[in-house]
Amino acid sequence: MRTIEGVAGKGVAAKRLTGRVALAVSAAWLGLSLAGPAAASGAGLPAATSSVSCNDANGPYTSDPANCTVAGSHAIIAGEPYVAMSAHAGDGSGLPENAFATLSYSFEVTGGAAGDIVPISIATNLFTSANYPNSAFAEIYTDGSGEDAASASVCTDGSCPLGSAFDGALHLLSASGAVRTLTIFIGAEEGYLTTGDAVASADPFIGVDPIGLNPDIYSIQLSDGISNALPGGVPEPGAWTLMLLGFGGLGAALRASRARREAASAAT
Repeated sequence: MRTIEGVAGKGVAAKRLTGRVALAVSAAWLGLSLAGPAAASGAGLPAATSSVSCNDANGPYTSDPANCTVAGSHAIIAGEPYVAMSAHAGDGSGLPENAFATLSYSFEVTGGAAGDIVPISIATNLFTSANYPNSAFAEIYTDGSGEDAASASVCTDGSCPLGSAFDGALHLLSASGAVRTLTIFIGAEEGYLTTGDAVASADPFIGVDPIGLNPDIYSIQLSDGISNALPGGVPEPGAWTLMLLGFGGLGAALRASRARREAASAAT
């Protein structure tokens, strides 16, 4: 398993910033231009598979490939213009309900010579929040093993080492021409006679890690109907490096800015 870098923890307010927005803010904070080749849909790659389900004690169980709503539970999966998933459960009725979403799609490194070993980074924001005893979880993982695989999971019940939220990057190796699989699974559950709600979200972005040799000769292809384009474009390899390094600084900057605002408010 390759390394994980980023900001992880249980701070709910700061983690409501989605991974997609976090990437854009990180680039702006570092003075970077989000330009460069976007990941393309790959002709011939296996089709993406997705499923959402919603259930409420007062309503019927509902499932769908992309979105569902039953009472206070709802789930949605979007593959374009970038991958975004969310699940919510909780309507204040005090009756159990849940929402789940699963997405699995293929990615392939193209360019260079077939079989070249290419470092890959998967930038993602995994977010969960729930009023106990409600619960939520979000996980992301690839196929493969050892350095050829990567995974991360967060949850609200205290059992996940990364806590309830993760905003950072996963690293793995992939051979050029090899068809790989990325899977994301999220869920939110409201318990019996509870108040509040539970939410979970995830939004991955796959890129060629510039730590490798000649990263500009490689690109990422995805299953048809799946895109990981950023608002404004995808960063150049040099900018991508700085953005990955900037994730930790972004979290620190957000916390420091919030502390300054709270201090100023208290002083007045």
